[in-house]
Amino acid sequence: MSEDSKKVSNNDLRNSQLGGGLIDADTVYVGKNGGDINNYNVVVNPRPTLTRQEYRNRQALLAKVKNFWIKGVLEKSLYHQVLIELGLEERPDAIPHPLSEITEIDEDSPLPLREGTKVIDIFDEIGTGATLLILGEPGSGKTTTLLKLARDLIARADQDPNQLIPVVFNLSSWAKKRQTIADWLVDELNSKYDVTKKIGEALVKKQQLLPLLDGLDEVKSDYRDDCITQLNEFKQNSGVELVVCSRIKDYEALSNRLNFQQAVCIRLLTSKQVGHYLDSVGADLIGLRTLIAKDKVLQELAQSPLMLNIMTLAYQGVAVEDLPRTDVVEERRKQLFDAYIKKMFKRRKTNQRYNKGQVKHWLIWMAQRMVKESQTVFLIEKMQPSWLINGKQKRIYRLMEVLMGGLMLGLMVGPMRGLKEGLKGGLMLG
Repeated sequence: MSEDSKKVSNNDLRNSQLGGGLIDADTVYVGKNGGDINNYNVVVNPRPTLTRQEYRNRQALLAKVKNFWIKGVLEKSLYHQVLIELGLEERPDAIPHPLSEITEIDEDSPLPLREGTKVIDIFDEIGTGATLLILGEPGSGKTTTLLKLARDLIARADQDPNQLIPVVFNLSSWAKKRQTIADWLVDELNSKYDVTKKIGEALVKKQQLLPLLDGLDEVKSDYRDDCITQLNEFKQNSGVELVVCSRIKDYEALSNRLNFQQAVCIRLLTSKQVGHYLDSVGADLIGLRTLIAKDKVLQELAQSPLMLNIMTLAYQGVAVEDLPRTDVVEERRKQLFDAYIKKMFKRRKTNQRYNKGQVKHWLIWMAQRMVKESQTVFLIEKMQPSWLINGKQKRIYRLMEVLMGGLMLGLMVGPMRGLKEGLKGGLMLG
């Protein structure tokens, strides 16, 4: 064996498999005939070369994830204009530790990570086969953090066909059938990304996906523990890399835990970060800035990036004496959302077809139906007749369905019969 053939680059090892498990090392040595591990470098076979069709399928899926989640959601998110660098901390208490029974581990205290640490950095430090849990308060930026990770992983996958395909899924839909995670992934690929079940099964079976799973807390509460059980079994049986997001309080309330390698939590915004954000917006926020400096309720709400952004939209140009005040957090939150809704209606054109009451009525209806159907992203093609509330609406739908069917049949049969009779008459005259 030549010296060149004995050498294996770090990237080759990072993207290779041995006995079904991924390995990650700078150098691996083995001895001759099972001898000491000190003589020769091992050349490990990389992932199988993709066929031309498999490569096209891969690129098509990457493009769909990028267009919908990165360009369509992340780059248009509420935080896009002034990006807040969210702080992270380790949460070792959120995941079980195999050695905890024989080694005393202080699991109660969160461990702040250095400023500027990104989720992609944590993911890389875990290494090949990484499993990561991302926790946070409502509105803290969990989905945004997950999509930033997806963006960085997609950039790598675009350049290197040996990299796994990062695909974003929302776990809320798992509760409808409560199937194995592998089967659920195939169904989601088919319904959300238009990937045929045959191709989806191949992607899952060959472990070519890196599932990024948002919204564990959006799974119906009765089934969350079961969902964790399925995720743990999927991880144990396949050894895939996996990322899951959840609200921290909903996760802590569960009796089950994810058997993941690491858990991090998004930290609430500091007063310094809030001040920097308000200074960076560049809008008329003198009233909000003045009130927030002395209003503890408003300060508490502003710790959430989502609520802070809503504040800047709702209270832009409002004088401090005109801002509502209350010592009750829930009442303050209601006032804030009412002001935000009014501000959003003012952005609409004056010649809209529907009035405010109609818009609010149907938005509430749609939100309720989405919750019932375990949907978090509204897609008009996912609306079904089952969404109709009462018998009258369902009868009207069935009548329209019959009329449309009859019309389509008439449009198809009429011209065909006319063409047939025309040809017949023409031949007879001829």
